[in-house]
Amino acid sequence: MTRTTILFLHSAGPQSATEGSGPLLARLRAELPEALIAAPALPTPEDPDPAAWEEAVRAEIAGPEGPVAVVGHSLGGSVALRVLAQGDPTSAAAVRGVVTIAAPCWDAGDPDWPVVGFGLPPDIAGALARLEVLLLHGTADEVVPPGHADRLRSRLPSPRVRRIEGMDHAAAAHADRIAAVLRPLLDARDERRPADADASRTEGGAVPGGTDSWLSETRSAYDIDASGYAEQVRGLLAETPHLAAQLTLFAELLRRDGGGPVADVGCGTGYVTAHLRKSGVDAFGIDLSPEMIALARRDHPAARFEVGTMTELDLEDRSLAGIVAFWSVIHVPDHALPGVLDEFVRVLRPGGLLLVGFHVGDGVHHSSTGYTGRAITVDSYRRRPETVTGLLRKAGFTIDSEVLLRPDDEVPGAVVLARGPV
Repeated sequence: MTRTTILFLHSAGPQSATEGSGPLLARLRAELPEALIAAPALPTPEDPDPAAWEEAVRAEIAGPEGPVAVVGHSLGGSVALRVLAQGDPTSAAAVRGVVTIAAPCWDAGDPDWPVVGFGLPPDIAGALARLEVLLLHGTADEVVPPGHADRLRSRLPSPRVRRIEGMDHAAAAHADRIAAVLRPLLDARDERRPADADASRTEGGAVPGGTDSWLSETRSAYDIDASGYAEQVRGLLAETPHLAAQLTLFAELLRRDGGGPVADVGCGTGYVTAHLRKSGVDAFGIDLSPEMIALARRDHPAARFEVGTMTELDLEDRSLAGIVAFWSVIHVPDHALPGVLDEFVRVLRPGGLLLVGFHVGDGVHHSSTGYTGRAITVDSYRRRPETVTGLLRKAGFTIDSEVLLRPDDEVPGAVVLARGPV
């Protein structure tokens, strides 16, 4: 299998093991020992010339044999976007994705960031529209404030923005979170976004599937097994009062917080969404599976349901009062879960509520037969409560409660109630 090269483009300023992008690069190499990371020295970083950097970056993108994932830190990210936005087919042909870390948005009208030669061109060609573009930015970046990511998003065809709680401009202390984003790009299968991706988007506005096969497998499994799953969960909350009590507590705390919209992420057939709405919660459902959404709409016609993916919610920043993820993150592999939690932080208002339910245990359980007896392929990840709460805290959440359900069962359940960053 052809290996994907991570092309790491450094920031401006002095570069060494302890300066500039050096610490971040070292930490990424430690986090991704399996990865081939190329980190060329760009010309005169202490006094970067726009034309020289553009020429160098174009050559570096076109250089490796095989697929390339471009990762640019600060100015390196800005110049990578500029080069690819010009649509040079030679430099863009093998690019599987672009990830920028704390990249500035250069604008002649901004007195602090006026160098037009580093910014996006006025007319952005189609190359970027065919690529996965992810803009990472830390909430604690005082050098390039997080608003730069929003400005870049407004200029680019269809990027994703992910804010990493507490990350500063150097970003080295959060290399594990960045590595989690990069791992899916290391698979050399060419699943880049087609030129007509916008036309093939689902109703919810997201494009389920992306570069990770687990999304496609999960969607397919639930499409195949939707009717069997519906029967499996019918009456579940009435039969498990301890589980229903967690939703009651969530609804009460939400009322005390003033209410607001709640997304049931991974809603399946909508039984939790409907239960919340009966409790007075302004809840709507999102699920990866169109067949599940069809059943949810049939069974609960008064509620709103959308097809979408928790890896890229089609929701505005800080637009939700709460999120419920009842046994939906169990299909998210370890490498992708931090990114999902970052997405939850993005869409939650400050201090918003998150209720997460999951299977307790260790390792991965593979299912090859659905409830209907039909063949499927899907993995479920069992995790210890302390693992989940640790990941939540790392994403910026504070833990309100942690409840273990059916502890004597072979596979117990757990529910964690948390609040997002204030």
